[in-house]
Amino acid sequence: MCRTFLQLLILVSLSCLSCGEDEAEVTVSCPAYQKAFAGSCYEFVGHQRSFFSAQAWCEESGGHLAFIPDEDTQYFLQGHLDPGEDTWLGVARSASPNLTYSGTTEGALSWLDGSHITFSNWASSPQPGAACGHILKDSGFQWEATRDCNKTLRFICQFESGRSIVCAGRNTTLQCGSGQALMIDAGVYGRKNIHYCRPTLSPPTASTQHQCGWVDVVETITAHCHGRQVCHIAEVVNSFGEPCPELGSYLSVDYHCKDVIHRQVAPQLRTGFTKGVHNFSNVANLTAVAVSW
Repeated sequence: MCRTFLQLLILVSLSCLSCGEDEAEVTVSCPAYQKAFAGSCYEFVGHQRSFFSAQAWCEESGGHLAFIPDEDTQYFLQGHLDPGEDTWLGVARSASPNLTYSGTTEGALSWLDGSHITFSNWASSPQPGAACGHILKDSGFQWEATRDCNKTLRFICQFESGRSIVCAGRNTTLQCGSGQALMIDAGVYGRKNIHYCRPTLSPPTASTQHQCGWVDVVETITAHCHGRQVCHIAEVVNSFGEPCPELGSYLSVDYHCKDVIHRQVAPQLRTGFTKGVHNFSNVANLTAVAVSW
């Protein structure tokens, strides 16, 4: 009976431990000057910049201007904003797959990554020619689309957990917490999006088709970063070619952090409980080892 009790106790301990590890993997740890919400860190930047200058500022640390995909995110963000200040969001004019604008797409807006705006909070319907969007002051945090992307406003940067945008020439760093290591999931280099890592900070205009592409670089990134706690991406980005010579390229990396704290397993666990337990103090000791896994 003691043996059966021991096995059940160990199984419960390991089960609880497994749940704790799963929760640790999805927990977002943000610097003190950022706020965590729904798998991302948000930075509410007090100084003012133009739309594309603000986006470039966010990109320096691997992020982008904030997206608002749902009502919960809207409420979270407005809880940290000054209602009397306009604030840039990551809304911009949509581009066609060949990275150009045309008369048929003018006026259509999307998030900077090209995803559709499925939740919106417009103060009024965006007018044709609108090129970027912001939270409108004194409106109850409603949104406004504008043609003037050069005006300077405050802005919100979003840093997605497990994803980083690295512009060519930028020294962005991938980093995990103490006792964790980087696990690389995906990596592409080139350009899929006209808005990220722009060579100029002026609004894009209609132009001829740009010859751009991208290459899968996950093996190279994995060889350079996999298993490290900190990885300086610029060291490997500079070794890539240039798939998009006109607009320039950027690296998009998907990764996660894995707990690599050294764990010790009791001999009784390795041998399938072949060694008997003679008293309850041994049960307690074995359980303590399991919990520290």
